[in-house]
Amino acid sequence: MSDEEITLFPLIGFSTHTLPGSLVMLTLELPVNSEEPEGERTYVRIGLRAEGTRQLADSLRRAAQAAEMGQAPSRNPS
Repeated sequence: MSDEEITLFPLIGFSTHTLPGSLVMLTLELPVNSEEPEGERTYVRIGLRAEGTRQLADSLRRAAQAAEMGQAPSRNPS
């Protein structure tokens, strides 16, 4: 994936909710237009099993640490 294919959207907010059956809902609040973060917003809702939520959280934490340390871009499939 080249840099031209990536659009960076600022994360305006997020929330998590527990659901019946060991499920979790993650809601991401993003701007509709990455150039206008104060403009119209959209909400992306993702339902995950509890174990998937833990795996995603661990993967995001590792990626954030690597990015902060200046490591080369990588793709880590689950």
